[in-house]
Amino acid sequence: MMRCLLILAILLGTVRSQVCETNLNQVNCYKKSLKAIPVINNTNVVELKLGANLITELHGTEFNQLTNLHTLDLHDNDIFALSVGVFKELKKLRILYLNANAISIMPAGSFKGLTSLTDLYININRLSTLQVDNFAELLSLRVLHVGLNSITILPAGCFNGLNSLTLLSLATNKLPSLPKRIFHNVHLLNTVNLGNNNITSLPLKLFDALLSINTIKLEGNLLEECRGDPLEGCKCNREHVLYKEEYAITTTSDGFVFCGELTTTTTFTTRTKTKTETRTTSQTISTKTATKISTITPTTTTITT
Repeated sequence: MMRCLLILAILLGTVRSQVCETNLNQVNCYKKSLKAIPVINNTNVVELKLGANLITELHGTEFNQLTNLHTLDLHDNDIFALSVGVFKELKKLRILYLNANAISIMPAGSFKGLTSLTDLYININRLSTLQVDNFAELLSLRVLHVGLNSITILPAGCFNGLNSLTLLSLATNKLPSLPKRIFHNVHLLNTVNLGNNNITSLPLKLFDALLSINTIKLEGNLLEECRGDPLEGCKCNREHVLYKEEYAITTTSDGFVFCGELTTTTTFTTRTKTKTETRTTSQTISTKTATKISTITPTTTTITT
């Protein structure tokens, strides 16, 4: 009897291990209809793909054995909330995909311990605001995508600690305005995408703390003529920064600042040249539409590689 039970256990373990595909140090569980993160007993795994499943919750204990993980892909699930310290065991994690979920709760401390993280994708979720110190421990983060949410408020200090950030996308939210000092702690920002919000005006000297800014995207907002100069004090070459196809803001030779959508024939005048061109801007936005099932019973799969 004991021998039969042992054989059955081995067979079940084999079946469970085949739910996800393993290749060297990678585990691919993409689109396997998983309702919970499988237990993986291999500390050498560096990449875990869990996209397009039915995962609703993260408890943190699922990652206890994944101390060498570099990439974690959880995109296109039904995760509705993050908890404080949920990723704290992933000290070596560099890339985290949480896009296309249903996240509406993301308290400060959600990314505690992720000191090696360089790329974070939380776009296409249901966030309505960010918290002060939401990203405070992400000292190595360079790329942050928070677009395609429903954010209406950005509190001053929500980007505290992002000393290495070079790209920030807040595109396609519902922001009506920006705090004056919102960018004062992210000096290395190179690209800021604020397109497709409800911004009606920009604070004076909004970008004056950005020492390396190269791209500012403002298309698709409700801006007309800027009152004053939001780029006053900006440590940037205006002729390079403002005169780009993606921009909806440019400065004329007399210092006048124009803000608006690049959807009609618009004359741009820089200090060195004048260019007239016609451009039609169109954008197709694909969002995740999924029915959230709150009564799903989590299941556990064990993988031994």
